[in-house]
Amino acid sequence: MGHKSPRFKKVPHLGLTGSLASGKSTTLKFFKKQGWKILSADEIVAEIYKEKGFTKEKLRKDFEGSPAKLKKFEKWIHPQVGNRIKVWMKKQKAPMIVEVPLLFEAKFDRYFDKTVFVYAPKKDREKRVMKRGMSRKLFLFLDAKQMSPADKAVRSDFILHNFSKKSLELQVKQLSKFLTH
Repeated sequence: MGHKSPRFKKVPHLGLTGSLASGKSTTLKFFKKQGWKILSADEIVAEIYKEKGFTKEKLRKDFEGSPAKLKKFEKWIHPQVGNRIKVWMKKQKAPMIVEVPLLFEAKFDRYFDKTVFVYAPKKDREKRVMKRGMSRKLFLFLDAKQMSPADKAVRSDFILHNFSKKSLELQVKQLSKFLTH
């Protein structure tokens, strides 16, 4: 059973992005509550790590301060993630949204009808990652490596502002209704 929408001739395919610790996973859960099929590129990456015997901790240590190593790794992993996303999308019959932190950097935006950017202030994002155990140095390195929030916002079709979970959930409900009715 697919949703009909005057905005789409087929089931909507959304790409979700945001800066590090901006609330992408929370946003994805809110879309799921609205009946959307969801997929996280981070979960795909975790599957690939498990298959290859990688750990996040070892990779973080390997890449900290080494942009060349990280770039080489991204050239290897991005095509694998993209292929798995495309296979998953072909199987879906309901509105779907895929969370991809590096949506524009990896040029995955071309897979989607529309893109959604989740914005959160840098100070809030830094607090979140430090609670998760990431060093400030690594946060600043990874954050600087990504496209700026302003550039992601300009390239996105929709922007959600993550100032509180309640507000974010309301925005997701409104966007979902707009896109599927």
